[in-house]
Amino acid sequence: MIKNKFFSAEALMPGVWQITNIFDSHARMDTFCYLIEGSERAMLIDTMFGYGDLRAFCRSITDLPVILVNTHYHGDHAGGNFDFDECYLHALDIPFLRATVQAYEADPTAFRAKRYEQIKNAALPENKEMVKPDDCSMPHPMYMWPIWGGDVFDLGGKHIEIIHVGGHTAGEIVLLDQEDRICITGDACNTNTLLNLPGSISVEEYLEFLRAWKLRQGEFDYCYGGHESFDPTIIDEGIATCEKVLRGEDEHWESQGFTGRTCYYASERVQNPETGKPCAANGQRFNIAYIENLQKKAHEPQKL
Repeated sequence: MIKNKFFSAEALMPGVWQITNIFDSHARMDTFCYLIEGSERAMLIDTMFGYGDLRAFCRSITDLPVILVNTHYHGDHAGGNFDFDECYLHALDIPFLRATVQAYEADPTAFRAKRYEQIKNAALPENKEMVKPDDCSMPHPMYMWPIWGGDVFDLGGKHIEIIHVGGHTAGEIVLLDQEDRICITGDACNTNTLLNLPGSISVEEYLEFLRAWKLRQGEFDYCYGGHESFDPTIIDEGIATCEKVLRGEDEHWESQGFTGRTCYYASERVQNPETGKPCAANGQRFNIAYIENLQKKAHEPQKL
């Protein structure tokens, strides 16, 4: 294990590292990013919240040049992007990440204050005092290169394929490490799959992406996510759950999402007594949140 005061990295297998902020709680959900090393270069997948210098931490792990790819644009996955000069993300998510830069440029003082409070609120109680404004990564103009499903990065002996699994965001991707037989999945499919956010797409469209991803299920043995990890059969749970939602046979459990708008979960969310983390009351690993009357296919991402 490699650690500094901000980050901890654990080797999942040779050349594959799982990195986490050691200070944060993220509502009792861990937050991860991943570093995959080839023989010629390394790939960092996501950057978490943007607290601490993640670029410098990656240099303590590998001497290889590092390219940055985001599973999607949300702040707990792309918050540390601005430690870097460029990134790759799906073309459909680029406007949203660019908007973060524009928001900072419009009012840097207000943005800094808000970002500092967000990061401090995410910290565990015993770690809140270690959060300092100067350690919070702030947006700046950077190259944002578009990628699409089917693109492949050659790291030298390792090939990372982009699989588009839109849902949580229109441009959500998973990354298939072909040689290590793993998928890095971001927020594409987990116990809190949120389709109730600005930029999310409909349950019906998401189901189409899950069915396409399932066709690749035999090519990987494990899914390492942005907050939790599963074996590939969670895709089957996701497909079955979305089908229930579209038939109106799910639990339709009402909740107030953190955006302040009422949403519905396919299954009631409860606290796991063993881990203290949220889980589905029906015992499934997969759960999904959606907006009433926006389950069906639309012509463009939801604008809430």
